[in-house]
Amino acid sequence: MKTIKSITCMSVLLFIFTLFSPKNLAFAEEMDKVWDPEKGTISGYIWFDENEDGWIDPEEQTIAPEIGEIKLYLINENEEIVEEKIVSRLQNGQAHYYFEVEEGKYKIRAEFNEKGKYQLTRDGRDSFFNSTTNETRYYEIMKSYNIDSIQLGYKKLLKSI
Repeated sequence: MKTIKSITCMSVLLFIFTLFSPKNLAFAEEMDKVWDPEKGTISGYIWFDENEDGWIDPEEQTIAPEIGEIKLYLINENEEIVEEKIVSRLQNGQAHYYFEVEEGKYKIRAEFNEKGKYQLTRDGRDSFFNSTTNETRYYEIMKSYNIDSIQLGYKKLLKSI
């Protein structure tokens, strides 16, 4: 009986560890990768700021279907592009991105494939991207350090008359 309790307890612990392990932070095409404890991660999601207030409202937690693709560039402290991602599909109703990185300082730059149609939402609210530069600030990443919820809010570009 003691052995059965021990096995059951271990099974529950293994399930919980698997459920909350860092590899489950991987989104979209990253789902088949195994998390490397020697690296860190930067991840977040993209949302359409329909009322343009800079805050994520419950009904705004998905990407607008007409946006097409958003390119995200991971840039190191030497201003070199380390990796490029194209975010164009939904998973669980949201558009997620994920970068696995070596130790160092990194920022992310966003680029819309339909230039002149969209822009980033207001700075300093729920979006972590500067609407002038289309970039985040630099984040310092250490081994096994995960930064998530680096959100990118965007809105339709106002047309001048």
